[in-house]
Amino acid sequence: KKDSLPYAAFSRWQLDLSRDVLGYHLLYWKRKLRGNLPALILPAYRRDAIHVYDEERGYFSIGKELTSRILSYTKTKGISVSVFMLSAFKALLYRYSGQEDLIVGIWGDNRETQANIRDTIGPVTNLLPIRTTVESGTTFSQLLHEVNQSGLEAREYHHIPFDRLVAELNLQKDMSRTALFDVLFHYEDHPVEISGGADLSIRVIETNLGWGKYDFNLFLQRNEDIISGILTFNKLYYSAETISSFTGHLQYLLDNILKDDQRPLLDMPLLSASEREELLSSFSHGAVTEYGDE
Repeated sequence: KKDSLPYAAFSRWQLDLSRDVLGYHLLYWKRKLRGNLPALILPAYRRDAIHVYDEERGYFSIGKELTSRILSYTKTKGISVSVFMLSAFKALLYRYSGQEDLIVGIWGDNRETQANIRDTIGPVTNLLPIRTTVESGTTFSQLLHEVNQSGLEAREYHHIPFDRLVAELNLQKDMSRTALFDVLFHYEDHPVEISGGADLSIRVIETNLGWGKYDFNLFLQRNEDIISGILTFNKLYYSAETISSFTGHLQYLLDNILKDDQRPLLDMPLLSASEREELLSSFSHGAVTEYGDE
């Protein structure tokens, strides 16, 4: 379109951001990311001293009935499905890790806030770190409120490019991990619609561009009445069985959240009846599961 900014012009605009704009945004991020930034530690195989990566993906569907309950809940609460699912994802990471300080990266789409690049062809998204705190008595409702507030603030101060933010923060180098966070989350409310013509055939090709080499990369998409997910993971650190359990626990946690969002996260069951029975049986026979060295 005529009023769309060419990608080269958008790139120059980012490079030429004034010190006043950068300073204004950087002040927020330095305050939000002050102190020791925690590395998320999940049950995994041994982590190498230098980051290595080999991608694999786990596919799952949340299902029609559970999706319907999620849509009803978010409509009643007046929050987005994206915020709700990110909050549930963080709740599960908290239960898996036991860590109270959690940072998860999200995609901040500049197209939403700048009309002149809405139709620009090229990568105009920016990574945003969402940092929230969970305590022993935190309920999902409380976590949801904090994640929503943190997300609103992050999008207000989103102009500073992620690589410049990392450079300005002058983080302590850890060659075994990616900068600021190891886990990425993205939700899309509708799939991309591609329409061809009488003499034109169009198909979408999955290229993995933009996924990044993160330990976990959770992508969720709603297609009408079903939310489906892809969890891209580093198979050098996690097994397919672990990922399958993780996505299953996410769905079981979602079910319990929707039943009672005022219940402390630590009290919410993660295991189904069959899993609990299997676990008890394993312990009664002296079986021990080892995740490997940290």
